[in-house]
Amino acid sequence: MERERLTIKQTATGYWVVQRGSVQLAGAVTRKAAEAERELAERLRNRGRWRGRDLRRRLRA
Repeated sequence: MERERLTIKQTATGYWVVQRGSVQLAGAVTRKAAEAERELAERLRNRGRWRGRDLRRRLRA
């Protein structure tokens, strides 16, 4: 299943938000901080995939 890409957008008030579709996942005062939040969210998502795969392998053994 392909998930929507995380995007960074600036709000009317100048705040930066990380979004997946219309859902705001994180926010920051600067774009650089928002990019760091996006990288963290991507790493955490990928970590969850690996942990789930490893758990399934252990349960089958």
